[in-house]
Amino acid sequence: MARTEDRVGEIFDRAVELPPSDRRAYLAEACGEDRALRREVERLLAAHDRADGILDREPPMLLAREDPDLAARVASALADRYVPEDELGRGGMATVFLAHEQKHARKVVLKVMHPWAAELLGAERFLQEVHIAAQLAHPHILALIDSGEADGLLYYVMPYVGGEPLRRRLRREGAMESGEAVVLLRDIADALAHAHAAGIVHRDLKPENVLCVGGHAYLLDFGIAKLLPMAGPVADRLTFAGLPIGTPGYMAPEQASAGAVGDRADVWAWGVLAAEMLSGVGPPPEPGPAFGDAAARLLDGRAPSTVVDLVGRCLAADPAARPASVEILRALEDVVTPLPAEAAAHDRPRASAPARRWPWIAGAAAALLALGSVIALSRSRTPAGGLPAPIAVAALVNETGDSSLATWGRLAGDWLTQGLQEAGLV
Repeated sequence: MARTEDRVGEIFDRAVELPPSDRRAYLAEACGEDRALRREVERLLAAHDRADGILDREPPMLLAREDPDLAARVASALADRYVPEDELGRGGMATVFLAHEQKHARKVVLKVMHPWAAELLGAERFLQEVHIAAQLAHPHILALIDSGEADGLLYYVMPYVGGEPLRRRLRREGAMESGEAVVLLRDIADALAHAHAAGIVHRDLKPENVLCVGGHAYLLDFGIAKLLPMAGPVADRLTFAGLPIGTPGYMAPEQASAGAVGDRADVWAWGVLAAEMLSGVGPPPEPGPAFGDAAARLLDGRAPSTVVDLVGRCLAADPAARPASVEILRALEDVVTPLPAEAAAHDRPRASAPARRWPWIAGAAAALLALGSVIALSRSRTPAGGLPAPIAVAALVNETGDSSLATWGRLAGDWLTQGLQEAGLV
């Protein structure tokens, strides 16, 4: 056995140095009639060529630049469903397009993974994480309305609600007025609390992944561009152990050191984000354990003491000392205040907990009532379960007088459509 292993190693070492075109002739000569030996060497060569290890691959950003015709490829692959109109952003893992959905004649956000990223992560990871993202139905998380694969491209689709990334806003305006910032930070904490309750950790909270719309915030990029720590055997197969995943400057200490990461890593990132929004000063590339004290000093006088203390707690070096996201949410409930009159034209924040909740409750009730009516109609007219005619679901009209709630009508329409499809009625 030892001799065979020695021969396999010797032949492999020589073959791997040869150009792929010359290996076949070399293996035929070196292995002779020993087919088992040749199969073993070929197996090792194939494993080597796959370069499954992260460190064996070229730097991601270099690979991301190798596909300048991605837009044309997307347009060709999805021509019957989506027509890309403009590139909204490009990151290391994916490119985001504003697109026209053919079926419903509406604008949507189309995110397409770069081919190298799809190859690295694999379809299994993509499908699993899309499934997780689809479970997050929350007012401050953009809904996943479609996903799939076309011409080797993995993609997913979200509703287009306008607005702009928080990063762009910070670059243009710098530090935000505390009342305005707290409203956005509360929305983000609300989204994180919902995700954490579902067992999902974002792991890449940063200004680029927050969308500002009508004075409120939406959290983006759940489960597609970044690797999420998931419980169970799927996580073991799909997570690269020992590799820090995230963005320098926003990663918690335990995350940057590739240690065990839980939901308190998102809490740290929330604290970093809060400090940046309120001060206009971005984090250092590698915030140290004392970053919390530095941030608290930086925010002194820029925000209510309750918020400053909360940010300091979120930036504790020990994850166990940080508050849970739901605690952040509760702490901010009493801090959220209306913006000054001069800011009203820019946004309209939510004034109180009851005022924030009643449109959502009313919208949910309306959607359920509509769905119940459709089911009743189906049962009364079509015993077989199908509807007698095509059904069109329009966006619910916003009659509250608060323009910041306009996007909820479109989301409610999407959810109603999804409910009809899942019920098997259409």
